[in-house]
Amino acid sequence: MENIAISVIIPVYNVENYISECLESAINQTLKNIEIICVDDGSTDGSAAILDKYAKIDERVTVIHKTNGGYGQAMNVGNSYARGEYIAILEPDDYVDLNMYEELYTIAKEKDLDFVKSDFYRFWGGDVNRKHEYTLLNGDKGVYNKILNKEEAKKLFRGSIANVTGIYRRSSVEKYNIRYNETPGASYQDVGFEVQILLNMERGFVINKAFYRYRQDNPNSSIANRAKVFCICDEQRFIYNKIKEKKALFDEYKPYYNYILYTTNMFAFNRIADEFKHEFMQRIKSEYKALADENEIDFSIMTDNERSDVEKIMDNSDDFVNRYMEKANKLYEAIKGYKYVIIYGAGAKAGETLELLRGRLHTLGQLFFATTERPGAGDIKGGYPIKCIYDLKDKSDEAIVVLGVSELYEKEMMLKLDELGFTNRVKIF
Repeated sequence: MENIAISVIIPVYNVENYISECLESAINQTLKNIEIICVDDGSTDGSAAILDKYAKIDERVTVIHKTNGGYGQAMNVGNSYARGEYIAILEPDDYVDLNMYEELYTIAKEKDLDFVKSDFYRFWGGDVNRKHEYTLLNGDKGVYNKILNKEEAKKLFRGSIANVTGIYRRSSVEKYNIRYNETPGASYQDVGFEVQILLNMERGFVINKAFYRYRQDNPNSSIANRAKVFCICDEQRFIYNKIKEKKALFDEYKPYYNYILYTTNMFAFNRIADEFKHEFMQRIKSEYKALADENEIDFSIMTDNERSDVEKIMDNSDDFVNRYMEKANKLYEAIKGYKYVIIYGAGAKAGETLELLRGRLHTLGQLFFATTERPGAGDIKGGYPIKCIYDLKDKSDEAIVVLGVSELYEKEMMLKLDELGFTNRVKIF
C-alpha cells in the first residue's frame, strides 16, 4: 500500500478476550489508507492465532511474532516497521470509535502538526452493561483547539498522559529519536514517551472530542506483584535522563519533572497492595532526597496540597503511609455493612474518597455518587452511576452517605441530607 496516512501500532500480550474487539475497531476505520501493525510479544494464550486470522482477512494487518521483551520493546519494534505519515497507539484491550483516525489525520494535515490529541472515554463492563465516562485530557480549557508550541504545550504536563488518544508525525518521532524505555517487564512506559513528545515536538493540537475507549476493569491492572512495585521508579529515571540530555533545558523543565514524579508516584501508591506501601514510599523518599542533594527540587507548578504531600514524604515516609492507611481504614470501617454507599459529590474530593476505598470496593454495598443538581442521563464517575440525591431518598434508611466535598460546601449539604432523611453520614477522616 502506498501513501499510508497512519500506522496503528498494537502491542499484544495475552489478551485473547479483548483483541478481536480492538482489531475490529481498527480495520473498520473510515480512514482506509492505514496499516495495522500487531506486535505479538510472546503471547502464551490464543492471542497469536487471532492476530494471524485477521492478517489473512485484511492485507493492511501485519503481525510480528517475537519473544517476550515487554511493552516498551514491543512498541519500539512496531514503530520500526511503521511506514505511515503518522503513528497511532492502540492498546489491545481497548478500542476506538470508527471515525477517530480520519478526524485526527484531517486536522493534522490541515494545520501541519507534529501531534494531535483528544479527550477520551473510560469504560467498564462487557457489551451489554458497558458504562462510558467522558474524560478530559486536560483541565485547562486554554489548551484546546489551538496550535500549541513547545512553551504552550507545557500545560499538557498537568493532565492525563493518554498517548493513545493521539497521532504523532513519524518523521518527527524519528528525527528526535523518540523511543520507549525497554526495561524488561516494566510498566508506565507511556509516561516516558509523552515526556519526549512534549520536550521535542514544535506543533501540537488538542481537540475537545473523544474517540478512544480505555478499559478500566482489566483484572491485571492492580499491583499485587512485588516485581512490579518499583517499575514506576525505573520509568522516572528514564525520564530524568531524557531531560538531562537537554542540558540547557533542564532548569526550564525541572518543575514539570517534579510534577510528573509526584503524580506518577501517587498513582502507583494508590494501586500498590497494602503490604508494599511502606517499602515503596521509603524508596520514593530516597529519590526525593537525591534530587534535593542536587538542588533539583522545584514545586513551582504544584498546588499547596501536592507540595505538602511531598514534604511529608520527605520528612517521614512511614508516617505518611500510616496516616493514609489510618484514614482509609477508618472510612472503610464506618461504611461497611450498609446496603448502599453514597458519595455525595462528584469532584476531586469525591474521587479521593473512591481512591481510599480502592481494593475494598467489592466488599461494600451498592455504590453511587450523588449531586444536588440533576446529572445527565447515564453520567458516571469511576465506573459508578451519578444520581441526583433526591432520587436516592428511598434508600436513606439503608444507606451511609460520605461527604465527598470540601468544607466550604459541607454545611449546605448537611442541611440537604437532614431534609431528605439521610441520618447515616460520615466525612473523610
